[in-house]
Amino acid sequence: MIRICSEGRESELDPARYRHLGALFADWQATQTARMVVRELEIDGQRFEAPDPALFAEIALGPGSEIRIEAVSARSVALSSLESAAEYAPRVRGASLETARHFRSGRVDLAAPLLAELVDALVVLSGALAAARAELGEAAPGLAATRSELDQCLSALVAAHERSDWIDLADGLEYELTALLDAWAGAIARIAPAAGASA
Repeated sequence: MIRICSEGRESELDPARYRHLGALFADWQATQTARMVVRELEIDGQRFEAPDPALFAEIALGPGSEIRIEAVSARSVALSSLESAAEYAPRVRGASLETARHFRSGRVDLAAPLLAELVDALVVLSGALAAARAELGEAAPGLAATRSELDQCLSALVAAHERSDWIDLADGLEYELTALLDAWAGAIARIAPAAGASA
């Protein structure tokens, strides 16, 4: 028997009707009102976290197959991503201020590794927001603009770094980047009030 659990509802499907898991999942997805994302798959007792549905066509089903699928709406995943971003943004903002302080005081040796970590953190944060925007579309109006602003801000920071203009770099981190992170926090609060409340 195949059980699909999605947001508090459970469906049971007969594996004998399908040759592979991909066909079964496609049929089930067609009955849903929203696009669903598989969080967990269990096949005959073996668990897979966040499996790639593209591989489902390779999983043959037999009459005795015991499969459990846990799925959530893609919208729920996007909102969860925003909640994570809301929790992460203040730490990124703090790292930006700390990095700026080191550049401003001439401690490039301390600032440089922090800047590398900060850029990595911005990539993660930007990716979470882009994924949320892709799923939420028009419900997430402020996210596209802030992504464009981030690209401009990063270009200015890179240019200051290439010139070894540590004061300009510190100003960009302290004023422009933190303002951008504050704008992201505001956009998140408008889209997912519970996410914004945790920021």
